[in-house]
Amino acid sequence: FGKFRILGKLALLVLIPLLGVVALAVPIVINRIDAARDAQRVADSVALATRVGSTLQELQEERLLSVGYMLGLVQAPELVTQSAKAQDRLAALTRQDDPLSPALSQAIANAARLSDVRTAVLNRTLKNPAEVVTEFTIVIKPIIEALGLRNRADLTTSLGRQVFALDQALRTDDQISQASGYLTAAAITKNPGFIGLFSVVLVQLQADINNGQAFFRPDQYALYLSA
Repeated sequence: FGKFRILGKLALLVLIPLLGVVALAVPIVINRIDAARDAQRVADSVALATRVGSTLQELQEERLLSVGYMLGLVQAPELVTQSAKAQDRLAALTRQDDPLSPALSQAIANAARLSDVRTAVLNRTLKNPAEVVTEFTIVIKPIIEALGLRNRADLTTSLGRQVFALDQALRTDDQISQASGYLTAAAITKNPGFIGLFSVVLVQLQADINNGQAFFRPDQYALYLSA
């Protein structure tokens, strides 16, 4: 150190603490970057789930109108219009800038199976409303699963609990839609079998709500219910 000139000594005196600060700052910066990336991934997942949720609502409305058409409560033009809206929403999901996951792409492609159901409903060759409810459920449930929100939900964080709540809300909405289809059929046909199906869905809905409630404290569960 004694061999350096004054400027060299001053540079060393400044450089050594500076290197220490940099060495300490690097892990913090890396953690901040990782946290930002995680937050962005969650934000992207929620944005996608919001668009998917709107699409599922169109399918759920089409399911209920299909049941109504079979029971003489809905006219064909109303059902055809709703079917077109649901199909347009599904097609829009595949035209996003960000590519969908293979699982979600496959689940959306699986919705093509509803084409035969739609034709059978309009032609009145499909007689049992329960079959319509089931066929739509076979399409909707895999789409919710393919979003994978529960796998991304860190329940130790407020954001993670909200993601879990969004997943539960999507599932609950579809169960309520199923129950509405069965209840409508029961009210019109007076067939006790539809009451039985309605009860099964309600039991499952209550069980899922209880399971969701187990993940939250009472104050957190209010947030879950309002999500």
